[in-house]
Amino acid sequence: MFWSTDSMVGILANSYLESCSSLANAQQPKLFVGMILILIFAEALALYGLIVGIILSSRAGQSRAD
Repeated sequence: MFWSTDSMVGILANSYLESCSSLANAQQPKLFVGMILILIFAEALALYGLIVGIILSSRAGQSRAD
């Protein structure tokens, strides 16, 4: 559940940021570097959520006693 929710949120956030950043870049080209940094950090958060989701889903069938 967590894995799919985080992936969906990450995809939506990145697509929204890319849309807004392309419009901002068209108006002011000097925003390009800051825009790329924000996109990199948003992608890193989405990747972190994906990794946590994979770890949680791989431990779903295990008990704490194992």
